[in-house]
Amino acid sequence: MIELIAKVIFGVNATMLLVLAAVYFVAGFRQQERYWTSWWLSSLILGVGLASFIVQDLLPRSIGVLLPNLMLILGFGLRWRAAREFSGRAVSNLVVIGPAAGFLLLCLLPPFVNAYGIVYTLVNIALTTLAVLTAWEFFRDHQDRLWSRYGLAFAYCLISLSFGLRVVQGLVEGSSMLNTVPRDLALLAHLIVSTVYITASGTFALSLAYERNAAELKKAASHDFLTGLLNRGAFEQKLRARCAAGVAKPFALALLDIDHFKAINDQHGHAAGDAVLRTCARIFRDHAREGDLVARVGGEEFALFFEGANTSDAERRLSRLIEAIAQCTMGYGGRAIRVTVSAGMLHCDGAADFDTVVAQADRLLYKAKSNGRNRAETLAA
Repeated sequence: MIELIAKVIFGVNATMLLVLAAVYFVAGFRQQERYWTSWWLSSLILGVGLASFIVQDLLPRSIGVLLPNLMLILGFGLRWRAAREFSGRAVSNLVVIGPAAGFLLLCLLPPFVNAYGIVYTLVNIALTTLAVLTAWEFFRDHQDRLWSRYGLAFAYCLISLSFGLRVVQGLVEGSSMLNTVPRDLALLAHLIVSTVYITASGTFALSLAYERNAAELKKAASHDFLTGLLNRGAFEQKLRARCAAGVAKPFALALLDIDHFKAINDQHGHAAGDAVLRTCARIFRDHAREGDLVARVGGEEFALFFEGANTSDAERRLSRLIEAIAQCTMGYGGRAIRVTVSAGMLHCDGAADFDTVVAQADRLLYKAKSNGRNRAETLAA
């Protein structure tokens, strides 16, 4: 009875994996992301591996030992690769293929094939390790606040725990194992956990990709593509909301413009100009504190909002920014490019009108450029 139930669950799980393989294949065909290939290929291989367990006792001994277990190890290696590719990290083929290749070499040794308890234990050690590594890969970037990561990490931790228990079973009962996976209650429990794992990992893998695509679209709508800073619309929306809230807390708005930026484009090319914009953006971002806003609001114009800064603090921070830009040598194409910025900054002790704040900061910027550039003009409202 146990054997029949086990074969049914094996079949159900194999079918689920093959369906997921088809879904991942379609998703990869539409999005052209490398991790989809690893996901659909791993699901296909795992599905074939589980299906082969159903007929394991009908296969020649060596094939019955080799095929199902090799498919499982290779399938989980590919799932680790998919997790790495999703995060944009380098992939080591040693981790992907190494365990499966090692198992294949061991299966060429007759003593190893004839000792199924050792096969059983080593296979589950490999699967436990790969599942834990995959869980870590999905969890390690949790700061991006894509909540499906937690579901995926849980699914892989759950299956790794089940594999780990089977390692213990192999160590305790390995000497009495025959030529196939033991058909016992431990197997049924593992297969039920596997069903949960397949369902959860498949669902959360799809939802994680969807969440990241949605987050990227949201960011694209509010951030400048070239520099990664807030764009003008998003910055103005946040600043309007801050002014409208009537918060009795000091702040400063600084508008900055790269001096003679057109000459940089004319002399060095637009690619060099883009490199200058990115470098300036990085310096502005590095000098920002929690609660500050940094945006690119025009071609070569940036805006900085200093939350909670008093007049002297805001002036000191702006002065350091201007100095940091002036002292930075921006290399591009083997050429050294030096730039300066002019700034106009208005400091307010509390609530203020958005249009008035922006207009005054803009006038101060114009004044700084008129007075020689590479300087700041400030005013306390």
